[in-house]
Amino acid sequence: MPTIRPTVAPGVRGAIASIFLRAACDVNRTLLPAILQIQPFWGHNLSYCILLKKNPDIYARCKLAQKYVKEKLRTNGSFCGTCFAGMGEYVFRIAHNDVYLGFISVSGVCFRPSLAKEKLLRLCRRYGLNEADLQKGFAASVTPVAHTGDTPPQEITVYVTPLLRMLELLYLEQELHPDNRAISPERQVFLNAKSYINDNFTNDITVKDICEHLHYSRSYVSHVFVRYQAATMVDYINALRISKAQELLSNTDYSISEIAIQVGFNEPNYFTNTFKKYAKTTPTKYRRQRRADLRMGDRL
Repeated sequence: MPTIRPTVAPGVRGAIASIFLRAACDVNRTLLPAILQIQPFWGHNLSYCILLKKNPDIYARCKLAQKYVKEKLRTNGSFCGTCFAGMGEYVFRIAHNDVYLGFISVSGVCFRPSLAKEKLLRLCRRYGLNEADLQKGFAASVTPVAHTGDTPPQEITVYVTPLLRMLELLYLEQELHPDNRAISPERQVFLNAKSYINDNFTNDITVKDICEHLHYSRSYVSHVFVRYQAATMVDYINALRISKAQELLSNTDYSISEIAIQVGFNEPNYFTNTFKKYAKTTPTKYRRQRRADLRMGDRL
């Protein structure tokens, strides 16, 4: 595993960068429509997490871990720790008075390299995973942070607190105006489909998988999805995958083939053709241009 040297806790600039590596989890039903609007842009889509989520047993374990987080948040408004996969997280409770509404996790950090390595190796042994692939994904996903306390540092908290308050106010507005939060059965099907896609688009999912998960016919779910999203499920899935691919092309050294697999494409050629359709350029040209833009920005 690459050597990770702890540094001082990130300053304001580092906190701003880290805040986008977050996820809203276990959210109250009232907040679900709003969360789904932004979920694709702030989901748990770090390279390391994407690799792990491709294993259904690990994904199920990750979902189960949310229950333990919820229990801990009953007595703690926020805390920090290392998950079973070795990823460091700052966790904040979303609440109104004593009503638990969910939590926000800011991840992409490594508090204790030795503990992270131990957990990574344990996953490899238990689930038969490729150690080199996980090491590479982990190194590309984390920022070393020298933090030994039990609560998130102030430079992270100061950015998360307004978001927690906004979600609380949204909850209050919906509760005070029940008509605004009424969701028709048809819209609920759409929300459930969108939530499933947002959680699984980096896996090899199909429209058939989505419909079977929802227990509705393909024609019905397809009709409902287009009505509310103004796009087919396939188009929505591909748009999410290409957006994530652009992020990986810009910020990692993964090969085109590796990125294709990470974002849910089994065939690199199909990935390239789809990327060109949505981004109007090839993955190679996109990476080259993005790096040129970054170098230009560094000179300014």
